[in-house]
Amino acid sequence: MSWLGRWMRSYRQLLMDKPVMTKSVTCGVLSLAGDVAAQYLEQRYSKKDSKKVIQMDVGRTMRFTSFGLLIFGPCAHYWYQLLDRLFPKATTRSLISKVLADQTLFTPLAIVGVFSYVSLLEGRPFVSKVKQDFWTTLKANWALWLPAQTINFRFTPPEYRVLFVNSVALIWNVYLASASASPVTKSTQQDMDTLTS
Repeated sequence: MSWLGRWMRSYRQLLMDKPVMTKSVTCGVLSLAGDVAAQYLEQRYSKKDSKKVIQMDVGRTMRFTSFGLLIFGPCAHYWYQLLDRLFPKATTRSLISKVLADQTLFTPLAIVGVFSYVSLLEGRPFVSKVKQDFWTTLKANWALWLPAQTINFRFTPPEYRVLFVNSVALIWNVYLASASASPVTKSTQQDMDTLTS
């Protein structure tokens, strides 16, 4: 048996024994990888001197990683269980219902959640961050996740759905880590100050 086969068998056993912990740790590890990749790409392609040493912001990485580990991983586990209970049949209608529920209910909350979580840990106001980047992020999400979740709900066994999402999320996390770390623009902050005064 190859190393991949042994790994998959061990992973499946962990999913059966400790599903929430396994999915949460997987999500945390892939969140970490996504942020590291995002920082590398941001610095590599934003600097004129490509030979300059990449400086990793470990605090940023830990904030994004902890969101995946502590919040997104467990929430995704229970969310997919709920969708399977609400739409148990393997029909086209059930598939469409799962994808629409995921993308109109869970996804907006997850985006607001990650922006709020990271902003609060950094001591920044999260309302202006959400206002500035929510729609752009949601539209980018739909471009990737509508087809990905259709494949996930149609072909992936329930116990592997969070793993599938986390695998696709490696790409998504590069975008999301960069979006959650981007500063609030001055005009957005002025708009928020006007609304709260």
